[in-house]
Amino acid sequence: LYARNRRAVSDRVAIQLGGLSSEAARQIGVWVDQRVYDLRLRAAPYVVSDNLARAQVGGRGGPQALARLRDYLNSIRQNLPSHEGLGIIDIDGQVLTNSGSRAGLRLSTERLNNLRTLDALAGDPSWDTGINKAGIVVAVPIRRDDGLFLGALAAKINVDGVRDALVQLAGKGSGSSRSISIITEQGRVLIGSTGNPADVMKTTLAEADTRDLVEREGQPVGQSRDGREDVIAVLRRIPQLHWAALAEAPRSEATREASASRTQAVVLVTVLLLAIGLLTLVVGLLILRVSLARRRARP
Repeated sequence: LYARNRRAVSDRVAIQLGGLSSEAARQIGVWVDQRVYDLRLRAAPYVVSDNLARAQVGGRGGPQALARLRDYLNSIRQNLPSHEGLGIIDIDGQVLTNSGSRAGLRLSTERLNNLRTLDALAGDPSWDTGINKAGIVVAVPIRRDDGLFLGALAAKINVDGVRDALVQLAGKGSGSSRSISIITEQGRVLIGSTGNPADVMKTTLAEADTRDLVEREGQPVGQSRDGREDVIAVLRRIPQLHWAALAEAPRSEATREASASRTQAVVLVTVLLLAIGLLTLVVGLLILRVSLARRRARP
């Protein structure tokens, strides 16, 4: 009975972890899609493509075009509080002008070439010492009306909102020992619901553990973590980003729940036995009382 109960508790924990990883993957996908949409909306106006084209041609109108682009970035950034920096990138990947932090906004030739045919690019979150926060660089193309690629609008966006969502989803503050992390397909931890964000980003799962989780996506996997107790983990991939959501719970949590269930069962059985014993005693006393009454009533 105890063994069956323990398996049932383990299955319940696994199902809950599967739900957490799926919901985390969904929320992260929605968060990134919203950030991309915000940038595409701001990169679309004619004032952006026209002034970028003028700035790249040079001449006497170049400085004025750059000034207009800078003013435009400053104005739109006021309505994007999580955007630590915005930048206009030319066709060589250089930052022509920016608003706020420009760290990490420069795009490599490879990424810029990819952006010529894609709707957006999103990098992996990294720790930015300048803002003392984890941030992600997202870029969208800037094109002329005829579709000619002119450059990109890039943004450094802090991921505080993502971490807050993971903390809330994991139930931190309510005594839960479960955790949720966002990792790359290579096992590098990007964001987590526990620990110092800067330290968390230095963590990488063992290659074998990562491969096992990916191969058994959506299924509970028992693993050991360096310096930590054994865990039950469930992974769910985020295909458009090449990331994955990983939900974990200490294996001891399932054991504790099973032990608690066993204790509750023992208490319940004891109470039932006591109740049955008491009821038997009461019924016996009533029968004895009726029997004595009948004897006294005989002539």
